Amino acid sequence: MPTTWTFVQRNSSFVTVCLSVAALLGGALTLSAAPLAPQSGAASTAHYMVFEIGKLGDIQAVSHRVVRMAKKLESFGQRKDRSMQPASASEREGDQVIVRLVDRSEHTVFESTVDVPRFVRGEFSTDGTGQIDASASRLAEPESRTFVVRVPAVEGTRLVLRPESAVTEQSFDLDGLAVDSNLPLASYRPEVAATSPFSKPGNRINILVMGDGYQASEQAKFNADAAKAMATFFSSPPYSTYANFFETATLFTPSAQSGAKHPAYKSGCAGPPNQAACCGDLQMQSDRLAGTLVNTAFDATFCYANTQRLVGVNFSKVMTAAASVPDWDKIFLIVNDATYGGAGGSIAVLSTNPDSGYIGVHEFGHSFAGLGDEYADPFPSFQGCSDRNGSRPCNPNVTDETAANLIKWSSFINASTPIPTPGAASYDGSVGLYEGASYTPTGLYRPQHTCMMRSLGEPLCAVCAQEIILRLYRGGAGTPSAGIDNIEPGSESMAPGPVVMFPGAPMTFSVSLLQPAGGPQLSVAWSVNGVVAQSGGASFTFTPPAVGSYTVSLNTSDATPLVKRAMAKTSLDHSRTWNVVATFAHEGVTSSQSVVRGRG
Repeated sequence: MPTTWTFVQRNSSFVTVCLSVAALLGGALTLSAAPLAPQSGAASTAHYMVFEIGKLGDIQAVSHRVVRMAKKLESFGQRKDRSMQPASASEREGDQVIVRLVDRSEHTVFESTVDVPRFVRGEFSTDGTGQIDASASRLAEPESRTFVVRVPAVEGTRLVLRPESAVTEQSFDLDGLAVDSNLPLASYRPEVAATSPFSKPGNRINILVMGDGYQASEQAKFNADAAKAMATFFSSPPYSTYANFFETATLFTPSAQSGAKHPAYKSGCAGPPNQAACCGDLQMQSDRLAGTLVNTAFDATFCYANTQRLVGVNFSKVMTAAASVPDWDKIFLIVNDATYGGAGGSIAVLSTNPDSGYIGVHEFGHSFAGLGDEYADPFPSFQGCSDRNGSRPCNPNVTDETAANLIKWSSFINASTPIPTPGAASYDGSVGLYEGASYTPTGLYRPQHTCMMRSLGEPLCAVCAQEIILRLYRGGAGTPSAGIDNIEPGSESMAPGPVVMFPGAPMTFSVSLLQPAGGPQLSVAWSVNGVVAQSGGASFTFTPPAVGSYTVSLNTSDATPLVKRAMAKTSLDHSRTWNVVATFAHEGVTSSQSVVRGRG
């Protein structure tokens, strides 16, 4: 059976791409696709590769595809601020793989990093109150973990990968990977969209929603389920406030059968994390589908790591299929099964149960903003943290610091709030220092008594909400790597830099502004030589009064009350500058300067 893809829906915020896959393994697939018009502008050729890393740091290539990417892949050396690195080791709770492209002269021509989460996370509420049930929660360490590397296609280069914890690095011949039929998923080569479904991939967080356990006839159901999951996600602040900072696309992959595997209960069953033959979790005895095994595209199964509600998938297959839409930053996978459950980690996995959508909100807090869990039930092998000695700094919403003036979220704490803060009802909703966090009952503290990172269905606490907003602006969790810009890059009517004008001739400088959908309007100031000439507006007309040099600048700032300025520093600020030379004589103007005779 052939593999085909087509676009079936498109609007400004939601795009559906259909990918019909006959089989992922077991022979080469035939592709049949109507060509789409190439995207104009920034599309570039890149290598999209899926790798697995073992517990000892050994890396194996799984699949390779040459793709067209709409967004620019940024090397560290090309970033304006090289200090803008991905989340710290404590926030990642996993490895960071250093990625380099090396030419024949052993010069590094491209460098980046990829975060590889250590755990597949399952955190659930089973009592109807939203409180995380520790007996049903699990942090599973798979035998191997999957990650994706995307690098520009540069002739004569090889790929070098090194986990940050490893001494040695591994090298891969890109030309060899492209034709290696021995790769585990070499036979699966999904067609790549010629036009990106993301309209502004370089200045948005791109979420790709995929599905498993949907037969070909259930595509409409998948579309509806994906829309419901994203509606739940974007109904939760601060995602609701910054919904337009994200773009969402869907990718449909039909399965031979509907649903997910539900292994039969067997006392003492203990196999590898993805064991599907049996389940040793006592809760499986009440699962009405126990013993049901189905054939799906991505092998979705309940009782991953012997936890009934933890839904695992073949992450390598998912990420290989995602090459069809290579500009994604984060993946949500919807499993066509109404049983409550899901998982987090490198991707968010959700069942179609209405309550499972909150698992996605919680898990995105981990994978996107590096937030820590705020419940205190111990979990073996989970590493502790300390902000006081700096050996392993804690997540943004966890600390062991008890000196009021040194608490990292002290800007949120009222002077009348006792430190540490009792869990009494009188302080409910107040930011303070509440004991019990990050799998530790004593000695570690969280900002508020209740939070989505502690109880599903609760709002994110103020500190967690701020961290998500700051991650949007600071970057480090996808593209743009240096954060989202409130001044849309490339929208400037006149490129920032030198501009030559005639005195007395007006010139209008204009940009497109990205305003938070649910927040206050941006603070906008247009200045000439450092003096504010206009407040507000996406355009400004300047008329040089006489011969001379002038500086026209645009400064914007997000005025959100959800972020403390003292903690944000300059993260909410963006600017553009034009150096204007007003003269009647244009002799000697360099090729980098624009000669403008006036434009109203």
